[in-house]
Amino acid sequence: MAGKSKAPQDWLLNRSEQRKIDGDTFMDSCFAKLKQHRAVVTRYDKRSFAVIGGIHLVAIVIWLIDRRLQFHLK
Repeated sequence: MAGKSKAPQDWLLNRSEQRKIDGDTFMDSCFAKLKQHRAVVTRYDKRSFAVIGGIHLVAIVIWLIDRRLQFHLK
């Protein structure tokens, strides 16, 4: 069987590593987009729910903009 290049286990391992890298890249881009909103990055509220609420609002705005761009490009 000279035509066989990789064992199935190696292929599955490489695929799972690629998913991990893709996930890391996705999270890095999310944090980069979040950092562009200065009001959220420089929050000094006493209550954690106020900071988390601001992060949620900005995340929704980022998601809506990305969705709009996806539909616009189709």
